[in-house]
Amino acid sequence: MRKEHTVLLLDDEPHVITALRRVLQELPVTTLSALSGAEALRLLEDQKVHVIISDERMPQMAGSDFLAVAKERYPFSVRMMLTGQATIESAVSAVNSGAIYRFFLKPWNDLEIVLAVKSACDLYDREEENRMLIRKVRVHEYYLRNLEQRFPDIPRHEKDADGNIVLSGLTAEELDRMLGGIGNK
Repeated sequence: MRKEHTVLLLDDEPHVITALRRVLQELPVTTLSALSGAEALRLLEDQKVHVIISDERMPQMAGSDFLAVAKERYPFSVRMMLTGQATIESAVSAVNSGAIYRFFLKPWNDLEIVLAVKSACDLYDREEENRMLIRKVRVHEYYLRNLEQRFPDIPRHEKDADGNIVLSGLTAEELDRMLGGIGNK
């Protein structure tokens, strides 16, 4: 884990939230808590949350329903389910509708929770880095298309195995003209 992350704990039993906070206190995470799905959704509106741990059986809104909404509204948060009364149907429903990263039964193993949260935070970071790199590639592709439109000779130049343009046939003056003097700034 490279930075501090925020973990949202959702359970209708306050003592469960207290126990999970105790388990996670050794990690560099900030914990938020909610006693209902509606309260958790309000927190998600105001806070960037990296990891969500939700109980399944709660009044008003089941955890799988909450996680499905969270997935739709906040797709980058890593979602986990914690339940005391798992059925195959509820587990399958939670995984399918909420894209659950991990599924835990109560009572849980503290070490498994710690390792799962660390792993979820690392996953969040890797996926965030991938999204950032994809954005950079798209920006570069945009500028390359603009250059190719402004200077139609560019596509006739060779590209290496990585897709980079090989500018071996250009003079320094031609390259400077193509780049609009960027290298001189």
